[in-house]
Amino acid sequence: MTPRVIRKQRGEGVAKLLFSLAFFFVAAISIVKIAPVHIAGNAVKDQMEEESNFGFSKPDDKMRYAIWKKAVDEGAPITLQDIKINRAGSKIRISLKYTKKVKVFGYEYIYAFDHEVEKEIF
Repeated sequence: MTPRVIRKQRGEGVAKLLFSLAFFFVAAISIVKIAPVHIAGNAVKDQMEEESNFGFSKPDDKMRYAIWKKAVDEGAPITLQDIKINRAGSKIRISLKYTKKVKVFGYEYIYAFDHEVEKEIF
């Protein structure tokens, strides 16, 4: 290789490194902001699953309150009226819809959660 060719190749590694670091920085910040929202949404759905397991022995108001309490603890902007509990024959259906806003790098993302659990009552 001639010295001219070697000199042109030196700067390419630095540019790739800077681009890669910037990309990973943006990805890491996004994950840190967005992942907790999804984890909280899954925790609320788990609470709905747990309450539906005991649907045969608990009244609707107590189940609704337990789900609401968990959702509020996780930061979901809901009211007790947002939680719908329907009993039809030997089934129980619990549904909840809400949105959560997250700001990442100046942009506001709106995540819509639509949880629904349907189980047999024994």
